[in-house]
Amino acid sequence: MMKGFTLVEMIIVMSLTVIVSGMLAAILINNTELVYKETSRVSQGLDLNDALVNLKSYIRQAQIVAVSYPEGPSPTYTSSSTQLVLKFSSLDANGEIISNAYDFVIYIQDQDKLRVLLIKDAASSRRQFNTILAKNVDEIDFDYLDAAGDSTSPQDAKKVRVSITLKQKAGSKYETNIATGEANLRND
Repeated sequence: MMKGFTLVEMIIVMSLTVIVSGMLAAILINNTELVYKETSRVSQGLDLNDALVNLKSYIRQAQIVAVSYPEGPSPTYTSSSTQLVLKFSSLDANGEIISNAYDFVIYIQDQDKLRVLLIKDAASSRRQFNTILAKNVDEIDFDYLDAAGDSTSPQDAKKVRVSITLKQKAGSKYETNIATGEANLRND
């Protein structure tokens, strides 16, 4: 008598192997999409947090919200619901204030990026920069508030509230995260 597997036994084993392999593949694919979504969420959360920390820090240091930069008849940047222009006294190499000299920090949405620029006076010791704070920015909104927390014009603002919306494709859907922060101007 011959020992071994019959054709029916082999077909059953192969069928079970295909079924189990298909189930494992489905689990792996679903977990990969889940990991991608969670990684996207964490990345967006970090971008939002870094952007808000940066914004609040510069708002707290600024003397005023400037109406525009450069100040004059043909500004390149204007404080509005989508742009923020902050005005600072320039500092010399010893960290002392230079009278009648000002530096400007400007926040703008540049396509899908939140960009911050520091434009300094020629005499200032601050380092000029142009940096991307966050990517996948869907919307940015600046609200200018008076001391009581009521809406006011940018030049009369005592505090600024900012809301940033990031939107990123995560798997087959879009992931949206919104963060809001508020900070008082220095005003001294």
